[in-house]
Amino acid sequence: MSENIETVDGSIFLSSVDGGNYDLLVIEKEGKKEIIMKSYSYAEYRNLIKKLWGSYLEEGKKPEIVGQVLTDKGFVIETLHSIAPALFWDPAYGPLDKFREDFIIWLKYNIRCIKEKIGEEETRRLEGSLEMILKEHLEKKLEDLKRKRQHD
Repeated sequence: MSENIETVDGSIFLSSVDGGNYDLLVIEKEGKKEIIMKSYSYAEYRNLIKKLWGSYLEEGKKPEIVGQVLTDKGFVIETLHSIAPALFWDPAYGPLDKFREDFIIWLKYNIRCIKEKIGEEETRRLEGSLEMILKEHLEKKLEDLKRKRQHD
């Protein structure tokens, strides 16, 4: 799945998940030419996103990825993309790993501070999506427990 993320300067920022990596591509909007490409492992990228949230909430520093300052909407979308890429919705994909589960809880715990930074609309987008992801995650976790008990 590929996400087109909003940047402050209007560059085109694409984020996609492929083969265990987050591939990031920045394209100059006017000339439609590639200007930056970077790849992160899942672990590197999710750690980066959480670190950016910490900096935003504690220091007011706008999130910046591969030299691009993201809009609040873009940052929310990319946060959700890092927690639950499209393959999460594949029935064969199990529950989230511990880091992602903990990150959702951390975001929910800090939602008031987040709301002060990103405003009402983006907070609703973030909260609603986190609720859906968490619900799906818990259902898959429950299914796994049931399967384990049947095999025991």
